[in-house]
Amino acid sequence: MLQVRTRQVERIALERYYNSAKWRITNSVKRMEYGFKLAFNIEKQQEVAGSKWDNLIVLDSCRYDHFEQLCDDYLDGALQRVLSPASCTNEWLKTVWNGFYDLTYISAMPGINSKGVPTAWGYVAAKHFNRIIDVWDFGWDSDIGTVPPQNVNKAVLDAMPLADRRVVIHYVQPHQPYIGETKITFPRQSAAKGPRTALRIKRLLEDGSLTLERLLRAYRDNLILVLKCIAELVPNLSGKTVVTADHGELLSEMGGIWHPCRCYHSKLREVPWFEVK
Repeated sequence: MLQVRTRQVERIALERYYNSAKWRITNSVKRMEYGFKLAFNIEKQQEVAGSKWDNLIVLDSCRYDHFEQLCDDYLDGALQRVLSPASCTNEWLKTVWNGFYDLTYISAMPGINSKGVPTAWGYVAAKHFNRIIDVWDFGWDSDIGTVPPQNVNKAVLDAMPLADRRVVIHYVQPHQPYIGETKITFPRQSAAKGPRTALRIKRLLEDGSLTLERLLRAYRDNLILVLKCIAELVPNLSGKTVVTADHGELLSEMGGIWHPCRCYHSKLREVPWFEVK
């Protein structure tokens, strides 16, 4: 009963925060800025399904600024900043993958599954992709509450050869929980309960138990962890490989520690488009 009550309190706190007048006004301004950039070709919008690639690597919640600082240490290629059409995975799936695609989707995210289970937005991934490999199911590590990137790599290699079909490889990282060198995790919490984890992190920042410096270091180390795994995987992939993200992440901007849907802050919309050489 106490656990249920705690979840209700957390949900109400999240709803109040993201429906506050301050949040809505700020988001309206950011939406106009986003539209202005697209209308005047100041920024290019992310084009996923229609672009030329054989392997699309998706990093969940990956900000462009952090990726730009780190990518050259692990990958060789050309980086471009693009604007995601979404600020959360549910929104990204419905916007980007709205048809049927003859490809294999290797997924560490539970919402993208072969079992016909819909997301909170009613998106059924099994109706959109020829094949889905459920790494989120067999590769889940309950001790850390997520799928470590090493397990995604193993799933990709085990699935080879992947026929003459394009492949999407969707990692969890740098999405929380932060399992890199600087760790921020919660017992029995998981990536699937991200909003609750985000609220707890926000409270730790507010009461001084967690510094913003440590939070940024944890995010950065989570990104390093997955970049190292991508660097190990890329030589095993054939054809053109692109690394991108579904959306970014707020790390105190607008007072948020998360990636709420339908938000237009640049740190949520600016994502990498990295073509590997």
